[in-house]
Amino acid sequence: MNYKCKEALEAVEAINQALHESQEGEDCQAVLLTFSTDGDDAIVKFLTQTIFLSSEDEREFDEQKNEWEPMQQYLWKQMNSILVDIEKISAITHAMATAGPYER
Repeated sequence: MNYKCKEALEAVEAINQALHESQEGEDCQAVLLTFSTDGDDAIVKFLTQTIFLSSEDEREFDEQKNEWEPMQQYLWKQMNSILVDIEKISAITHAMATAGPYER
């Protein structure tokens, strides 16, 4: 397993553990990250959306430190972005569901 795969797997495990602990024993399988690999490429998904693909690493590179953005930080940001989009869609669907037939 290459370095990026190992880094992604460790970040997924840490985030899943944090999510599990925050649920205080409730089942939170639906919100866990998934990790898969073909041996060369790491794929991380959240709610079925690919948020990291090691062959197309989109993390920011800090040239002063000569290092990539930490994997956990990047994954949390990607998860948050998806949740923000879901909240926007939820607000629209709620408004449409509660509107009268002539308000749509």
